[in-house]
Amino acid sequence: MKLLATLFLLSVFACLFPNGEQAQQTPILKPTKVENKWGYSNSRGELVIPPQFDIALDFKNDFARVGVTDTEKHGLGWRSDYKWGFIDIKGRIVVELKYAEVDDFSEGLAMVSLREQRRLCGVDNYGYVDTTGALVIGPKFAFAGSFHNGRARVGVGKIEYAGRCLCCAPQFAGQYGYVDKSGNFVPDVKE
Repeated sequence: MKLLATLFLLSVFACLFPNGEQAQQTPILKPTKVENKWGYSNSRGELVIPPQFDIALDFKNDFARVGVTDTEKHGLGWRSDYKWGFIDIKGRIVVELKYAEVDDFSEGLAMVSLREQRRLCGVDNYGYVDTTGALVIGPKFAFAGSFHNGRARVGVGKIEYAGRCLCCAPQFAGQYGYVDKSGNFVPDVKE
């Protein structure tokens, strides 16, 4: 019985620590607001990334979306004039804070929008950056999703508005499909 218990514990240990090494965990950092600026604190509440951002989101895949703006914030909610980018867990800016919109990294790439105003008249303005900040797929999509299994859902075309303003009855006029990590667009097959 002791032999079975010992073998069980060894197998659990082998699964938890492959190659006999201790597993390394990413430190848990949480956005922390100090005097109207955001930084990050560790699990003990110690400030480890100084407050310098106007908005800071949770870390995902070792990167956090952060934003700054030149204008004073009024009211609550999201602002469209933030300049977004990414920091790593050491607080280094890895993607310059210059994008109108960003999404979390998935499979090493993150969607970014280069437009000053997001989705203005459906102009193609979405592309992808890698974890070094390099624009690896240029802004050629009307919309773009996250990567899964080596490809991301995108649309090539534009958004048209049936109403008198940009918020009235938006309709996508174009072609849906997928983009691979090399930037190749594969349109949906029509049945």
